[in-house]
Amino acid sequence: MSETTNTLQEMPPPAPPPRSEKHDPPSLTLGQRIARTLIAVLFGVLLSLLLLEGLLALDPVGLRYIRDYKILSDQIIPAESGYTYAPGVYALSRSVVTMRDDGTRLVPDSAPDDTPAPLVFVGDSVTFGLGVSDDEAFVNLIARDMPGTRVVNAGVPAYNVVNIARSIAEQPADARIVYLISDNDADPIYQPSFDPAERLPDLPWTALYWRFLPTVLAAADPNFGNAGSDLEMFRREVTAIAADPRVTIIGYDSALTPIAPGAQVIQPFTTRLSFADKHPDARGHREIADQIGDLLK
Repeated sequence: MSETTNTLQEMPPPAPPPRSEKHDPPSLTLGQRIARTLIAVLFGVLLSLLLLEGLLALDPVGLRYIRDYKILSDQIIPAESGYTYAPGVYALSRSVVTMRDDGTRLVPDSAPDDTPAPLVFVGDSVTFGLGVSDDEAFVNLIARDMPGTRVVNAGVPAYNVVNIARSIAEQPADARIVYLISDNDADPIYQPSFDPAERLPDLPWTALYWRFLPTVLAAADPNFGNAGSDLEMFRREVTAIAADPRVTIIGYDSALTPIAPGAQVIQPFTTRLSFADKHPDARGHREIADQIGDLLK
């Protein structure tokens, strides 16, 4: 027992575990520091752009109508009056547009096509009903209030008074025609390209706001004017339109309606689609329909 104890006492204590040696990281060169800084900056910029794109996709001022208009513009085809859209059903951001084979927009509550003495509405985007669905456009609301009447929506966005005069010339002799004046009907005639290769690309929201928001803000100024308006051209064309006994001219603007012979005045609509989109919303179309319906009665 004592021998074992002596042996244990003579054994040296266990050596402590070796300590790992600490080495300072190698210092970065100037080029490496610049490269890392650039990567961090680029990552931050990319993250900011993605965040901005996401926020603008909420469309705070309502520029989605530009995207909707592009969807329709990609379907432009030639027509006697200038152009129209190819037949089909187009699901836009907040509305559904149905184009018929004859180049007019569907009026769901119209009487059948073989009903005589159609009531035809001509004009531009307000008559067309840009921004509302087929059944919400004022033309269809009037058709709903006039059962048994064939009602035609021959309005096309961006038509000016020359396009409208051509559209009127295409209508049958027994038609009753209503021309609703819009304040841009005195603009120069729009000549679209029918070449698919010349169509504009889809823009991300950031580019859309960068491109169009300044124009929208400028147009919001009550003193903003349309320098391209050709009042002499409008007077000439609208005088010829007014001479057609089939036509009733109606308007609500303060510039063109007063110089249109025999134009009947209605009140402007009070509600629109958004800050940026000045087209009437569904309630605005109801206001237009009620007033025009009263005049037609």
